[in-house]
Amino acid sequence: MSLSPQTYQQALARAAAGSGKRVALIASADHGHAHEPDGPYGFDPASAAYDEAIVRLVQADRLGGLLKLEPAFVAAAKADSWWQLAMLHGALGKGWRGEFLSYEASTYFGMLCAAYAPN
Repeated sequence: MSLSPQTYQQALARAAAGSGKRVALIASADHGHAHEPDGPYGFDPASAAYDEAIVRLVQADRLGGLLKLEPAFVAAAKADSWWQLAMLHGALGKGWRGEFLSYEASTYFGMLCAAYAPN
């Protein structure tokens, strides 16, 4: 039996909400890994395009938009972050607001920092 990503996301959200405790969820992953030709994954312009798309979604507080990204695009970008961001999106549910804090690609992979809090 295969469960959908939404099933896992909803289970995580229910467990956190039902715990009666303060819960922190940390979604940690690097974005595109092909920003530099001498990096371990080589260069692919999809890395910069993927990272730009994720930055725009986080800045607009529309994390759900990442579910519309094509799997081939994510794969070409050599991105590790898609699944973790999808889980974060599902765990947040409705009633949360995001704040974009920073983005940089100072090495062969991109990094983004954002914080989410209840409305």
